[in-house]
Amino acid sequence: MLDWLTRTRNRRELPEYSALRSTPTRGLPPDLAEAEESESFATSRENFERELRELPRRPLEDEPLFMELLEANGSGVVTIILPDHRGQCLPVFSTPFRAFDYVQTLLASGPSVRYLSSSPLELVQMLHDITRLASFGAGFAGMPTNE
Repeated sequence: MLDWLTRTRNRRELPEYSALRSTPTRGLPPDLAEAEESESFATSRENFERELRELPRRPLEDEPLFMELLEANGSGVVTIILPDHRGQCLPVFSTPFRAFDYVQTLLASGPSVRYLSSSPLELVQMLHDITRLASFGAGFAGMPTNE
């Protein structure tokens, strides 16, 4: 399914979030921030969210929906060490493009990764397994943040 990700390509051929590369934590323009705080925006957002949760738009629980990153050497999932070094975060993406762009933009100097596609149920099981393993002191492939 993701064979196109493993082929050698020029970076310019692939979509990316160039704004993330140039300004990793930029704020919203004032007019957009004001619009998002309005009552009409909140109502519109709630209607849209409700519509997405209704069938047939809502994906089935066992259909692949998320992308996670795995260490290419098979040592485990890629996690991001939080800036205060008090924990780790599991990056989860909604599309292969976002996962690939994240790797190319923020993890390009790190070890190679593989991509894993999972259903909501599989993701919940993975989170449960990670939590259980972490309680036994198992290590994960933590990547430092760029801060």
